[in-house]
Amino acid sequence: MTGIMSLSSSGHGPAPGGAGTFAAMFMPSPVPIASDPSDGGKALACYHCGEPCGEETVTDEGHAFCCTGCQMVYRIIRDNGLEDFYTISEKPGFALARREKADFSYLDDPETRDRLLLFRQGNTARVLFRLPQIHCASCVWLLEKLYRLHPGIVQSRVQFNRRELSVVFRLDLLSLRGLVELLDRIGYRPAIHLADVEKDHMPGVQRRLIYQLGVAGFAFGNIMLFSFPEYLGMDASREEGFARWFGYLNLALALPVFFFSATDYFRSAWAGIRVREINMDVPISLGIIALFAQSTYDVVTQTGPGYFDSLAGLLFFMLTGKWFQQKSFDRLSFERDYKSYFPVSATLEDGSTLSLHQLAPGHRITVRHQELVPADGILLEGDARVDYSFVTGESEPVGVGPGEKIYAGGRQTGPRITLQITHSVRQSYLTQLWNEQAFQTQDRGRASRIARIMGTWFTWVVMAIALATLIFWWPRDASRAVYAFTSVLIIACPCAIALAIPFIMGNGVRLLGRIHAYVRHPQVLENLAAVRTLVLDKTGTITLAEQSEMRWEGVELEEGDRQAISALARQSMHPLSRTLSGALEPAPRALRVEDFGEMPGKGIEGRVAGVHWRLGRWDGRLTGHGSPTRVDVEKDGRPLGGFVFRPCYRPELTSVMSALPGDLDLHLVSGDQPVDTAFLSDLVGGEDRLHFRQQPADKLRFVENAQKMGTPVAMIGDGLNDAGALKQSDVGIVVTENLNNFTPASDMILAAGSFGRLPDIFTLSRRLVRHVFIAYGLALIYNTVGLSWAVQGQLSPVIAAVLMPASSVTIVLYAWVSTWSEAARLRFPLSPS
Repeated sequence: MTGIMSLSSSGHGPAPGGAGTFAAMFMPSPVPIASDPSDGGKALACYHCGEPCGEETVTDEGHAFCCTGCQMVYRIIRDNGLEDFYTISEKPGFALARREKADFSYLDDPETRDRLLLFRQGNTARVLFRLPQIHCASCVWLLEKLYRLHPGIVQSRVQFNRRELSVVFRLDLLSLRGLVELLDRIGYRPAIHLADVEKDHMPGVQRRLIYQLGVAGFAFGNIMLFSFPEYLGMDASREEGFARWFGYLNLALALPVFFFSATDYFRSAWAGIRVREINMDVPISLGIIALFAQSTYDVVTQTGPGYFDSLAGLLFFMLTGKWFQQKSFDRLSFERDYKSYFPVSATLEDGSTLSLHQLAPGHRITVRHQELVPADGILLEGDARVDYSFVTGESEPVGVGPGEKIYAGGRQTGPRITLQITHSVRQSYLTQLWNEQAFQTQDRGRASRIARIMGTWFTWVVMAIALATLIFWWPRDASRAVYAFTSVLIIACPCAIALAIPFIMGNGVRLLGRIHAYVRHPQVLENLAAVRTLVLDKTGTITLAEQSEMRWEGVELEEGDRQAISALARQSMHPLSRTLSGALEPAPRALRVEDFGEMPGKGIEGRVAGVHWRLGRWDGRLTGHGSPTRVDVEKDGRPLGGFVFRPCYRPELTSVMSALPGDLDLHLVSGDQPVDTAFLSDLVGGEDRLHFRQQPADKLRFVENAQKMGTPVAMIGDGLNDAGALKQSDVGIVVTENLNNFTPASDMILAAGSFGRLPDIFTLSRRLVRHVFIAYGLALIYNTVGLSWAVQGQLSPVIAAVLMPASSVTIVLYAWVSTWSEAARLRFPLSPS
């Protein structure tokens, strides 16, 4: 059974010699030749799609093709050095001979094009296609090498479980229509439905699976009907004619089951064998083949009625389990992508905040330095320098003028700007960006490693047991030998092991969303359970961002100076800047900030009304031990004094720190001056665990050094001056407080109001891992008991087929019950808030 899988890679520019990418498409085709007479007139199989070539065959370099379309695709792949496409899977391509030609001229319409594009800045665009044809590793491999087929394609990524392809491309080299036609030429015609472009809907089950399930169910019911005389003890010798015809009818009904309903198992098994990998579909396929072959032999030779009822029942129940699994995965994924919103807010023009899912077209919002643009909008005011690396991978900021469009996912790197929203927040789009491979964390969980090891060896052990069973029973009872051999291959299934982590951890992700802790991926929870070192930032993390006590020390400031300082501070989202701008009188809207810049760990600067201002600790001078945090003010290079801040700690901080797991090694790493050391040392377990005056690079090195000691590290910060440390840590947690400081380097976003639930988050992650191991134990018991019956020949294949998906259903039900019970114990809300 297939779990959630996300595969990605990228590339830039064409392959060497790529200038002639499409030359082969316009070359004259060889003259079609008749089928090979030396093969008795039997049609050859197409080298590209595997379909029979029919009466006429097109050949090219010794390969046979069913049509010039398949030959054309082969030439494109060959000329770009992608021949490995044909070695990864059986029948990697699709037959193009009987496909209707599509007209994509409607994609030349600018309005239609803009509706389909997720992003466009200059000549760089991003689009997301649904490709129903994606079915195997070869598809993924080829689609992620699209940049080799055309120089206009920058990168492409596949979401296998969704059958989706994300492409970043250059419109000056390749139009949207050209991109779609390229995909169509190589057999991957996008399913474009303009009415659904902006509609969030749960994906449906693949139609092919429904057809396969329907065929197996129909055959199963009718074969059982024709087998009733045998079930009732009919004397075959007296009713030989009826027995013979019922046998042939059952064989006829079993043919579509074997050649259609079971083909996905055969294809997956053969794909694994071709790359020298034995997956779980290999023993299943062997069992199906053995059962069909034995039954066909019995019916044709009149030595028995065969086991066609078991064969059809086997496929019906296995496909039912596959359908159940796919529906469950789709629901988990849908609720994550469309029903769970980031617990961050957007700042409206009047200074109030609004949750992202409440943001609608027409709203005017402000975006400060280093804030993420939450939704598409039009720039109304300000100097926009947008970093789209989160969207396209290109980190060079792009200048945007008033009236021009800014896309969701961009990060402002200049002063504060004002936007008017044109599209509501697309949760699925933000989630997709967050899940990009560039920001994936490494797997640190022991449960996942066990699952991989068991998945690697399980199949070999099962095949060895099945072979031993066959050898043991064959001299004694050949019929029972085939029966037992097939039962062993079917009953033993690691699917329950494979399902434990996605369902238990996936449900945990949903539950955490209800306390406003948004987790990027279920694997994050397993990594969090393994954490033994917790590193905390101070300002904005364990302190209230905008409630610090502040006083001025220095020369008396004039009203114009205070307004200029307020205008400059408003450009930054640093907690001290927000406290400063909130405490001073608001600056007039006409007061513009120019040449704004921010140096992490030092401060901000800019020109206001022709005067150059700097706020922070630019000269590197440090105050004495125990001194409060100070922000110096310079006007045209002349020091005026400084604002002194006394931190206001979160009221729940003491209870949170005392409730954290006792085996956590706590450290406070802050860029601030040493202050409240006695209080803080009591919280973290000693003054040697307090690390002040740490620049962003110092925080990163601290995390790296802790990891070198062999302990997984979690970092909790505000995502401003600690993005590098957050990304380096095994689990990076960002605490948000009424602002959009979402960073792709984080693994979890925690609303500030839920900071008190931090111990519960650690507890839940550890308990969920414990339930994963319990699920492993249940799977082990199931396989041990099932195999002990199967090797004795006392378990029919159809019962084995019932028990196989039943084990998966059991694990899924256990996942739901265990996670909900833990949520109730920790007093999590049981419904979305």
